[in-house]
Amino acid sequence: MDKLNLKTDFTCRGFWYLPNNGNDRIPGILSFIANKEITLELFGDFDDKIPQIKKIKNNWMYEIILGDIDAGGNISLINCTTKTFTKHSSCSFVSSIYKPTYIVTGKLVPSISELQFCRARVQIKNLDFWCRPKLINITIPMRDGKEVDGFGVETIDADSKESICSVELDEKTTIELGSGTVWNFNNYGLQVILNQSTDLTVVKSTMCNLFDFMRDIELFSQFLSLANLLKVESFNIFLYDRPRCKGTGSPICQLFYVQEKSPLASPHNFLFIYDQIKERFPEVIKKWFRLSSSIAPIRTHLVDSLTESNKFSSVDFTSIAYALDGYYERFISRERISLSNELKNLINRFKYIDIVNKMDIPVQQIVDTRNYYSHYFTPKGNQRILDGEELIEAYLQLKIILICCILEFTGLECSTINNIINKSGNYIFDKYH
Repeated sequence: MDKLNLKTDFTCRGFWYLPNNGNDRIPGILSFIANKEITLELFGDFDDKIPQIKKIKNNWMYEIILGDIDAGGNISLINCTTKTFTKHSSCSFVSSIYKPTYIVTGKLVPSISELQFCRARVQIKNLDFWCRPKLINITIPMRDGKEVDGFGVETIDADSKESICSVELDEKTTIELGSGTVWNFNNYGLQVILNQSTDLTVVKSTMCNLFDFMRDIELFSQFLSLANLLKVESFNIFLYDRPRCKGTGSPICQLFYVQEKSPLASPHNFLFIYDQIKERFPEVIKKWFRLSSSIAPIRTHLVDSLTESNKFSSVDFTSIAYALDGYYERFISRERISLSNELKNLINRFKYIDIVNKMDIPVQQIVDTRNYYSHYFTPKGNQRILDGEELIEAYLQLKIILICCILEFTGLECSTINNIINKSGNYIFDKYH
């Protein structure tokens, strides 16, 4: 299973059993469909004296199901809920289907409390573009200001790794961005393939539960989603249960779970890249993690709004409006004022942003529209509810204000925020560049 990742569908045949009953092994098939579901189909069911109808009605869950698979190796399935049971009267046996939340390969874990690791290495979509590795550089020769035939490749030793930055978030957790190269060749050595990438590594000073790592990975992914103006997802998560030292470089486990599918982005569309905040990155990311719980609802509104959708609806507009309302009350002023005054104060707060100055934001119409789509009251004669292109434009304007709020919250200076937005090629800024 070495070449599998979170974007690869796969199936495993094997025998499955509960940690406290290794003798009751049931044949079955584990299926992982990327971005969709995980299912374990058993040809039988665990003999734990619990009626099958009770399992379905109570949404019964096994914390751990263990497996020995045909490909060789061990698998632990985490938080497995009951999906269906089928009783085959013709041949007198029961088949059952469970839905695991996580797959951990390479280790048999007898209980959730023993799902302990000290390090995780994560490959995240678009991280290479956001924080570009610089181990392989291509140079194109110039003559009299014009390109000439040929190119040069500068690289360090193959299979090498280089640390980009390391940030100690607290006494327990350090995150690292590092770059590495992988090489291969074919056609009897006539064709050489060099790849470079940037990875995130989460390091714990003591052994920590899997869910601690998942929280850290999710928080960093949300930060990267903001920077990309696009939701991102992991495509490889490797787990280690021993410190990094000579002879212990191989991961002990690999993690699989279902994520939302995200598109591959162009760096041109990013809000900002690592090099733009390189000097401030340690304090910015520390604040992002430290205040994660206090800003979680607003951040979720923003990240959700970045998800690619085939259509726009009034729900997208109202979500952004409520996020701005919540941000203002929580982080700017506890004094309750109208949404109209909140928006006017926020516009004034970011008047140093060139694009905000160029926007003609219809504040009162936005308020009336938010109230209409929230409560569906009958508009009064002097109220005009935004719809169609006007609603989309107002949504994008509010989105720009919310982006300014989040960037300010991370501690970036006014000039840096203005520079970031002015340089971004994302479509939401096109009208005002």
